[in-house]
Amino acid sequence: MYGTAAADIINVIRRSKTCVLTLKAESLVAVRTADIMPFILFVAPPSLQTLRRQKECAGQFSVKDDELKSILSQGKTIEQKFGHLFDSIIVNTDFDKSLSEIKAVLRRLETEPQWVPSEWVS
Repeated sequence: MYGTAAADIINVIRRSKTCVLTLKAESLVAVRTADIMPFILFVAPPSLQTLRRQKECAGQFSVKDDELKSILSQGKTIEQKFGHLFDSIIVNTDFDKSLSEIKAVLRRLETEPQWVPSEWVS
């Protein structure tokens, strides 16, 4: 949560607003509290071929295979170490599709009851 104070997040929540954060995986434990009650969405990297195509479509033709493999490895490591904290995982196979999936998750959050640990509501 480098650069974002928990109190600022809580103030946004108390105003009935949605606070969207991009966090380092190590920060997930810090925000997973009863005060914040986050919904944690992990956007996982796609296959090597899809990732290469995405980079090329973005005009990044000089990205080396080692860099792409590092992205995939980091994604797997994050999922292995912190996957138990994720409420949802979206594999970013296509930007537009992933964005639609994120919007669908957000709509469900607004309309469907969500599970939270019992100690958060007692």
